[in-house]
Amino acid sequence: MRSQELLRKNLKASTPLIDWIVKGFVDDLNRELCVDATLAPDCMISSDKRILQQTVLEFATEIQSFYVCLFASYRIAAATDDWWSLSGQEIALIVGYMRTEKRAEVKDVPVYLHIKSPQMAVRLMWCRLSLNCVLVALCGLNPTLDVFISTSKNLFKKCISSLKNAESTYPFNVPPHIILDTIVLGYLVMDRESNRAVSSFCPHRQPVKFPFPVKVVLAPFVRMKLLRDAVRYLKEIPETENHESFRRCCDHLSYYIKTAKNIGVCQFPAETSVTLARKTANSVIKTLDELLNRT
Repeated sequence: MRSQELLRKNLKASTPLIDWIVKGFVDDLNRELCVDATLAPDCMISSDKRILQQTVLEFATEIQSFYVCLFASYRIAAATDDWWSLSGQEIALIVGYMRTEKRAEVKDVPVYLHIKSPQMAVRLMWCRLSLNCVLVALCGLNPTLDVFISTSKNLFKKCISSLKNAESTYPFNVPPHIILDTIVLGYLVMDRESNRAVSSFCPHRQPVKFPFPVKVVLAPFVRMKLLRDAVRYLKEIPETENHESFRRCCDHLSYYIKTAKNIGVCQFPAETSVTLARKTANSVIKTLDELLNRT
């Protein structure tokens, strides 16, 4: 009993995260992120990515941390190289913990990273810069929370417009100049070499008119669930095989592809021809894969 009480005490801080993980098994419809399915961090590719990236690097130098990331709507908008060295599982858990503490404006909590630092706790620190932008870092003994907050506010006040730009990029998750074909209902592209992903269940900024009659268009949250299910299916395919397939499900057509370079899923109205879906999907996947790896 003493061991059980000690374990319960040690797990108390993690209880909301455990609940969030368990809930995902029974309520997959309410997940708009794919990181726990892909184990590749969800990315936000805003038009001001270079400005945000430079500011994140300046902040990392100021607080002397190698692991710094700017999240916009829980998607990575900019990060240091070492942050990208964290495993997909570790980033998924950090994002999950942030979701359970979404009302916290600032945070400073010790955490164990089960791959990067399983024996020694590091400090997970964050500061909310705007409504949906959060600056996160993994630190040692320094800096203090006050220094962390003041440094972040001072550096990022010069790029408030860039933060707002990143916020407005959701739920499209790509810059305004990237205009996808109107028949694309949703997409997920995962670069397997860099282990980064971008997805959207709402890829168009303006109402679209389909080039042919369409009877049914699925609700966004259903499209996102189907994207996540598709990734799980593709990840089970043996690594030695390239795979391409089409699936008609729930009144829509999905195109799946898996190669050594990437995993891609595109959704179309059920009335879309296979030839048009393949051509459009390959163009979308190529464009977004290039964006993912552009610094």
